[in-house]
Amino acid sequence: MAHFRSVYRSAERPIILYDAPGRTGLHVTVDTYRCLADDFDGGDLDGARGLAVRLDPLVQALNGQGQQAVMAKAALKAAGRLDQTAMRLSDLGSDEGQVALARKGMKAAGLI
Repeated sequence: MAHFRSVYRSAERPIILYDAPGRTGLHVTVDTYRCLADDFDGGDLDGARGLAVRLDPLVQALNGQGQQAVMAKAALKAAGRLDQTAMRLSDLGSDEGQVALARKGMKAAGLI
């Protein structure tokens, strides 16, 4: 929930959430959409834009180099949360170049 709230606050445009509990471990509920709207209506837009700018290097790193699930695992490995990035077929785990790119984006965003 806090993640969705942060993303919503930092977006310059409306966002669309999709429910993928097999990948995220949680279900998006109507109560999730209501909280996001309430937070937006309360509006710290300058803070939200600042967060978006700070996170942009990470977003660019994770979205431009392969499938997002692969790059998500690359980021988790870069952060020391995973030892390996193997995935089920037909996806292949990230290579060291993708892990390095994720690490660079995370460092630029101040996350590691």
